[in-house]
Amino acid sequence: MILPAVVLLGARVAWPRRIEPLLARLNAWIVRSSGSMLGWVLGIAGFLIARDAAVRLELFDLLANR
Repeated sequence: MILPAVVLLGARVAWPRRIEPLLARLNAWIVRSSGSMLGWVLGIAGFLIARDAAVRLELFDLLANR
């Protein structure tokens, strides 16, 4: 997890003129799409938490026995 950050830092220190425009474009893309990505991540995490709670409370077993 640390390796990509170290590689980007090393590239930024070694070749700042080449890397800065790339990092600026990457930052702009992240800013534009962060709201959408955050919504998807929260939605998926919420579904997984709700599914785990239903399994632990044995709600699916109760539905199957009816």
